[in-house]
Parts: sequence; C-alpha cells; structure tokens
Amino acid sequence: MPVRVPPTSRSRAVRALLVALPLVAALLPAQADAQILSLPRRSREPQVWVQGGAGLLQLGVVQDGRTGTDWVFSQGAQYRASLEYDLGRLGRGLAAGLTVGHAPNVALVYVDEAGDRDAHAAVTSVMGLVRIGGGQGLHQVIEIQGGIVRFSDFRDDDDGDAALPPEADADFIFGLGYGFGLTLNERLHVALVQDYMQSFHQREGLGNGARTNTTHYVTRLQMRFGLGSKPAVR
Repeated sequence: MPVRVPPTSRSRAVRALLVALPLVAALLPAQADAQILSLPRRSREPQVWVQGGAGLLQLGVVQDGRTGTDWVFSQGAQYRASLEYDLGRLGRGLAAGLTVGHAPNVALVYVDEAGDRDAHAAVTSVMGLVRIGGGQGLHQVIEIQGGIVRFSDFRDDDDGDAALPPEADADFIFGLGYGFGLTLNERLHVALVQDYMQSFHQREGLGNGARTNTTHYVTRLQMRFGLGSKPAVR
C-alpha cells in the first residue's frame, strides 16, 4: 500500500523545498564564476621589446691630452638598436634593457701640431637603459641611459683616409632622452626622441683649464616591436 504523508508533514516539506531552491540557485552561479575566474589566462602584452631606429648625432669638442690633439666634432648619422624587458608589474610602460648606438662617419676637424685638417671618425655607445612611457595613442617617452662611448677609426679626409691617432678611446657617458610615441597596435610603437647626454674624457696630459666633458645630442626616429607574451595571469 502507498504510504500517505500527513497534510502537516507535506506542507512542511513543500515550504522547506521552496526555501532551499533559491539558495541552491544562488550558490551554483557563484561557484561556476569562481571556477572560471580561477582559470589562468594568457596575457596579450609583450614581455620583450626590440627597438631600432636612426637619427642625427651632434657633439662638441673632445680635448685629448694623450695625443695632444683636439677633436672638433660636427655631426653624423647614428643607427641604434635596443633590447628591453618589460617591467610592467612595477609600473605601466616601464622597461629596462641594453641599447647600442653606432655613428660610422662623424665629421670633425682634427687639430694637432701640424694644424687643422678635415677628418671623420666612428662614435659607438653601449648603454644600460630604463624606459618610461606607454599606453594607447600618443604618449610621452622618457629614457634614462648610461654606459660607455668609444671614439675610433680616425681618418684624414685630405690624405686618402689615412689613419690618425688614437686607434680608439672610450669615455663614460650618461644622459636623458625625451620625446613622444604613438601606439599603432599592442605590439608596434613609433617614437621621436631627443637625447641629451654628457661624456667625460680622461684628464691625462691636459692643463688645468681644459674641459673634459662633451655634450652629445641625438634626434632619432625609432620603431619598437613587441615579442613573446607575459606569463599567464589569473
């Protein structure tokens, strides 16, 4: 025989079911959302940036006491490349890396005991770099840089590119770059930057009144490419 539930018990069961259903319905979406949000997702932001560009290098006079000469520099084309690691967790648009600049043919007047002569030389820099700047559209770019600049391959323009001393000489250099960048997409930026830097030559063989610092200006146009992706985030 079927078991009959007393009316009082039946009404209590119905009321309990009506109370429980909304609670179950509320808990299920919350648990599903928590499971979905906890799944790792791959970031679309690049982890590494490669930057390349070209610009105009202008610099002043270097007095060299070792050779007893003055290098009255003018200007020349500079080519530049850098490799940067994104530090976005420390701040948006923050990156650090290494940059190399090379100007293979900078014009100068070479002054020695024989007089003045037109010449050219190579100017190469290797510097650590901290870059600040990023975001959508037009944005500011600030680059703090410091390292070594090397003067080499001095050639006499009036004597068939004959070599001039010294063979090479390296100085400490540091400075600041400031400009504006434009984000074309999340992995491609372009920027126009003006560098202002100071290099410091050795004082050996120079008089007390000689200056050892030289100002370097670089106006450069560069492109920045993003590679890889940041680690997955939750």
